[in-house]
Amino acid sequence: MFGIFGKKARRAAVEIKKFEKRDLAQAVINAAYLVACADGECEAS
Repeated sequence: MFGIFGKKARRAAVEIKKFEKRDLAQAVINAAYLVACADGECEAS
């Protein structure tokens, strides 16, 4: 019975890690975009 809760807890932890990695990737991309705009390399599309 308690094995089910352990499996669900592990799955939840894996999903949380995915969201953390996604947030980090978005932050890096946005920072690169801001640097490119500061250098004058961005155009409105």
